[in-house]
Amino acid sequence: MSVISIKMCKKNMEKFSQPVYDLLQKEYPNQPIEVEDCVGQEFCGICSDVPFLLRNNAIIHGRDARDLYYKVLKGMEYLKPEQEQS
Repeated sequence: MSVISIKMCKKNMEKFSQPVYDLLQKEYPNQPIEVEDCVGQEFCGICSDVPFLLRNNAIIHGRDARDLYYKVLKGMEYLKPEQEQS
Protein backbone atom coordinates (compact mmCIF):
# COMPACT_ATOMS: atom_id res chain seq x y z
CA MET A 1 0.00 0.00 0.00
CA SER A 2 1.31 3.41 -0.98
CA VAL A 3 1.64 6.22 1.53
CA ILE A 4 0.82 8.69 -1.22
CA SER A 5 -2.59 9.07 -2.81
CA ILE A 6 -2.85 10.84 -6.14
CA LYS A 7 -6.09 11.93 -7.75
CA MET A 8 -6.34 13.55 -11.14
CA CYS A 9 -9.25 15.31 -12.84
CA LYS A 10 -10.24 13.89 -16.22
CA LYS A 11 -11.01 17.35 -17.66
CA ASN A 12 -7.68 18.71 -16.47
CA MET A 13 -5.88 15.76 -18.02
CA GLU A 14 -7.56 16.46 -21.36
CA LYS A 15 -6.51 20.10 -21.24
CA PHE A 16 -3.18 20.14 -19.38
CA SER A 17 -1.93 17.25 -17.30
CA GLN A 18 -2.00 14.10 -19.45
CA PRO A 19 1.82 14.26 -19.89
CA VAL A 20 2.20 14.34 -16.09
CA TYR A 21 0.01 11.26 -15.72
CA ASP A 22 2.00 9.45 -18.43
CA LEU A 23 5.36 10.25 -16.82
CA LEU A 24 4.18 9.28 -13.34
CA GLN A 25 2.90 5.95 -14.69
CA LYS A 26 6.29 5.34 -16.31
CA GLU A 27 8.43 6.44 -13.35
CA TYR A 28 6.24 4.99 -10.57
CA PRO A 29 4.40 1.99 -12.07
CA ASN A 30 3.38 0.70 -8.62
CA GLN A 31 1.89 4.03 -7.52
CA PRO A 32 -1.89 4.02 -7.98
CA ILE A 33 -3.32 7.15 -9.57
CA GLU A 34 -7.06 7.73 -9.42
CA VAL A 35 -8.62 9.50 -12.39
CA GLU A 36 -12.02 10.98 -11.61
CA ASP A 37 -14.53 13.06 -13.54
CA CYS A 38 -14.40 15.58 -10.69
CA VAL A 39 -12.02 15.51 -7.73
CA GLY A 40 -14.33 17.67 -5.61
CA GLN A 41 -16.55 20.72 -5.72
CA GLU A 42 -14.11 22.73 -3.64
CA PHE A 43 -11.74 22.60 -6.64
CA CYS A 44 -14.41 23.39 -9.21
CA GLY A 45 -13.15 25.61 -12.00
CA ILE A 46 -9.44 25.09 -11.43
CA CYS A 47 -9.46 22.20 -13.91
CA SER A 48 -9.86 24.65 -16.78
CA ASP A 49 -7.28 27.15 -15.47
CA VAL A 50 -4.03 25.36 -14.58
CA PRO A 51 -2.54 21.88 -14.50
CA PHE A 52 -3.16 20.33 -11.09
CA LEU A 53 -3.64 17.14 -9.14
CA LEU A 54 -4.37 16.18 -5.56
CA ARG A 55 -1.62 14.51 -3.59
CA ASN A 56 -2.83 13.28 -0.21
CA ASN A 57 -5.86 15.56 -0.68
CA ALA A 58 -3.67 18.67 -1.05
CA ILE A 59 -3.72 20.57 -4.32
CA ILE A 60 -0.51 20.70 -6.30
CA HIS A 61 -0.57 22.98 -9.35
CA GLY A 62 1.88 24.37 -11.83
CA ARG A 63 2.22 26.98 -14.55
CA ASP A 64 2.34 24.19 -17.12
CA ALA A 65 2.58 20.39 -17.19
CA ARG A 66 6.36 20.46 -16.77
CA ASP A 67 6.16 22.68 -13.69
CA LEU A 68 3.48 20.44 -12.18
CA TYR A 69 5.55 17.33 -12.84
CA TYR A 70 8.61 18.72 -11.06
CA LYS A 71 6.53 19.84 -8.08
CA VAL A 72 5.01 16.36 -7.79
CA LEU A 73 8.46 14.75 -8.02
CA LYS A 74 9.67 16.70 -4.99
CA GLY A 75 7.14 14.86 -2.85
CA MET A 76 7.82 11.44 -4.33
CA GLU A 77 11.61 11.23 -4.19
CA TYR A 78 11.60 8.96 -1.17
CA LEU A 79 9.55 6.31 -3.00
CA LYS A 80 12.49 5.38 -5.22
CA PRO A 81 14.92 2.86 -3.73
CA GLU A 82 18.27 4.29 -2.71
CA GLN A 83 21.11 3.42 -5.01
CA GLU A 84 23.81 1.25 -3.53
CA GLN A 85 27.15 2.94 -3.14
CA SER A 86 30.37 1.01 -3.68
